[in-house]
Amino acid sequence: MKKQKQPSPFSRLMKYAGGYKILTYLSWVLSFISALTALLPLVYIFFIIREVLEVAPDFSRATSIVRNGVMAVVFSAAALVIYFGALMCSHVSAFRIGSNIKRGLLKHITKLPLGFSDEMGSGKVRKIINDSSNAAETYLAHNLPDMAGQTGI
Repeated sequence: MKKQKQPSPFSRLMKYAGGYKILTYLSWVLSFISALTALLPLVYIFFIIREVLEVAPDFSRATSIVRNGVMAVVFSAAALVIYFGALMCSHVSAFRIGSNIKRGLLKHITKLPLGFSDEMGSGKVRKIINDSSNAAETYLAHNLPDMAGQTGI
């Protein structure tokens, strides 16, 4: 008998996302674009250093230092704005997923026998629900966009 393949933990999380799933994927793309954009200031700093070394000791011939410096600042700011957009997308999706996880768990708990909550204690059950949904939110809101930015999609 062939064993059925279990869905990955991420696939199971995405089932709770509903229509907000696209925001999770968009956050990955934006985070990756932000990481690439954050590399461009280094290129412009290289241009500045190269120009300074080429014209030394007559620095009055260095004509594009200001333009390259401005471009480095512009791309640094752009990388921050794009990353902010990535985090906004991931947070909206993560909060929706977290609330859907809580809703699903509470719906499941209402179907359990009363002895279950007496045996475990309502405080422990509440703590498990909150900790689990908060861990999923943190993973989706912060860890996934950071991994996309660091390693690529």
